[in-house]
Amino acid sequence: MTVLDKHTIGGFQESKQVTPLSLKDDEGVEMVIIFTSPERAKEFVKDYPGYEGGLLEDFSWVIEKIGGGYGVILNPGFEVGLELEADTLEHLSVQ
Repeated sequence: MTVLDKHTIGGFQESKQVTPLSLKDDEGVEMVIIFTSPERAKEFVKDYPGYEGGLLEDFSWVIEKIGGGYGVILNPGFEVGLELEADTLEHLSVQ
């Protein structure tokens, strides 16, 4: 998961909370951007300064933590990817 990288002294994060990169879809729903590997994120985040950081986690953990009201875009810009709408993600998070 691509997250905002807020470094202060010596490269330490100033907070224990993360801010994932998200974009709004055509209907105005926030879509969290995630990648299946850090290598796939490198080119995409060049257009989003500050989002060079990331968390390596299982997809199920991401779904659980995102909760309702957000969708997911997996591997944007790649043929191997998908979009999960907010209601689909909500159904998956309760299972």
